[in-house]
Formats: sequence, structure tokens, C-alpha cells
Amino acid sequence: MLINSAFSGLSAATNSTFGAVADNQVGVLAALNIINEGLEAGKADNVTFDKMGSIDLNDFKKPADGFTDDQIALVRRMMAASKDLKASMLQDLEKGRKTEVHDINGVIVKAGEEHDIKTPFNDFVVSTVSKAEETGKLPVFDESIATLKDMLK
Repeated sequence: MLINSAFSGLSAATNSTFGAVADNQVGVLAALNIINEGLEAGKADNVTFDKMGSIDLNDFKKPADGFTDDQIALVRRMMAASKDLKASMLQDLEKGRKTEVHDINGVIVKAGEEHDIKTPFNDFVVSTVSKAEETGKLPVFDESIATLKDMLK
């Protein structure tokens, strides 16, 4: 769910492929923040996250001084095989259908609200994708990245 919330959510919220998100410095940092928010909200909800193969998702916890080059490189390696794919959420937006954003990123937002944990990056995904659902207008990559860049400051 954590990887799905990050990359499916950002693929839809930026109207791009998984690779476009991972290869963009702002995109990959936003993805790590989405994962971290999910870790925090999950921990507050007593969720134990299983490993994904040999990868312990807890290794993506944000250090006090920011995400490390190793964390960024690991996320990029994880997404390399899927770099040309678009999220099903984005495909739904392209076809004018409702997405599962509330069942993925929205779950993290809700858990955050219940435990007084801020989830600004998941909030961004939910609001951006919901707006696209309502208006029928796909998000614009550069606009979404600019907003995310401001959030990273």
C-alpha cells in the first residue's frame, strides 16, 4: 500500500508515468514523504508493515535531517522495472472514471486525522485527483511538481 500510495497517487496527481515521478528530484522526494506519512499513520494505528521481498519499508522512515541519497536511490531502483507504466488511477482519470484515491491515499489521510498526524503529501494527492475526477481535467505535470516543490521547502 505504501508504494502504491506514493507512485499510483503521484502518477495520477502529476499525469505521468512512475518513471517520470521517480526520475524527478521533487517527485521522488514527494514519494518518500507519502511513504513516510503512511508509515507514521500506520504505526499510530498499530499496523506492522511486512517486507517487500528483501526491502524493509521501515527503511524509508524520514531521518531528522531529510531523506538520504541511499533512500532516494533505493526507491528509484524499485521503480525502474515499472518506469514506463501509468497508474490505474491515472488511466481512470483519462477515461473519466472515479479512482480509488480515497481507498489508498485517503486511508492514510484519515488515519492521520484520527491520530493528529499531518499528511500534507497524501492530502495533495487526494485533493488533486479528486479535483480531476470532478472537473474532467487531467493534472498538469509541471504545475503539480511546482506545488510539491513548494511543499518540500
